[in-house]
Amino acid sequence: MVVIFLGITATAFQGFGFLVMKPAMLAGTEPLAASAIRLLGAAFLISLIALWPSKIFASHSKLTPQLPGRTILPGFIGYGISSSLLLYAFANFDAGIATVLGSLSPVIILPILWFKEGIPPRPQAVLGAALAVIGTAVIVV
Repeated sequence: MVVIFLGITATAFQGFGFLVMKPAMLAGTEPLAASAIRLLGAAFLISLIALWPSKIFASHSKLTPQLPGRTILPGFIGYGISSSLLLYAFANFDAGIATVLGSLSPVIILPILWFKEGIPPRPQAVLGAALAVIGTAVIVV
């Protein structure tokens, strides 16, 4: 139950952060600079939690040479590139349309995981993804 609450809270703050950025984008702020400032706060909080001396935040896996690359690369792609592109969309398009299109990112993960893991997604996941794409098309068109 706590995980669901944290997920919903994180999603709400993510959406709120993008909506707060719209006026800055309209004022001519460069999307990459705005993304860097926005992600600086997240990096600070993640670093603070990582350094917090508590067992609940302790790592459960052994640090290997591959681990930093396997964590930094997805973070760079997911937050660095995708957030910058989404802020670019906010700066140049309607915020509602940019948000709706940006919400499809979890759907795009399904074929990537299928390709990477070699395990096809469950039928419920495919149905959910199809409904998300259809719903997005109805909203956008």
